Amino acid sequence: APDKATISGNMPDGDVTVTVTYKIISYKRIINYFDGDTTNKVAPSVELTLKYNDKYDAVDSPIVTGFAVACKKVDGGVMPDHDVIDTVIYTRNKHNLTIHYSMADATPAFNDYTDTVLFGKPYSVTSNSLTHYEPNPAIVADTMPDHDVVVNVIYKPLNYNVEIHYQDSEKNPIQGDGSASAPYGSDF
Repeated sequence: APDKATISGNMPDGDVTVTVTYKIISYKRIINYFDGDTTNKVAPSVELTLKYNDKYDAVDSPIVTGFAVACKKVDGGVMPDHDVIDTVIYTRNKHNLTIHYSMADATPAFNDYTDTVLFGKPYSVTSNSLTHYEPNPAIVADTMPDHDVVVNVIYKPLNYNVEIHYQDSEKNPIQGDGSASAPYGSDF
């Protein structure tokens, strides 16, 4: 852009020299890295200020934990007479969630639960109920890390109370009552 857009004046009785200086305009070269699922940034942007006709190098896309990127490198080139903005989209890695359900003695209680969950996304699975047994954990919940997850849910028998009342044949108490606790299916 010239420092003097218009040259004008009143001509004197001699030669006039006017100098017009052109400043080279700079433009921005910006590369943004976004999560395609949420449109949040997954890495800092690359921002360069370049002059018209400057050459710029290719830029490798950064490695981001939990994400894959199809565009491994943004091409280099020659700076045009406007800003250049590129957007690189990352996709979340998918991982398997497997839940094994078994009794305390390792025999299967239910068929396995399987699902595919995206990295960074929450999951929550309520364990199946089984009469007289308690699952541990009762709810399998977390946020998917950048690897497969396997969880073992163990079903343990519930404890039940046994109350003992001592009495004679006429149903009169003969000593203090007693109590005990025992797991379902066990001898007491």
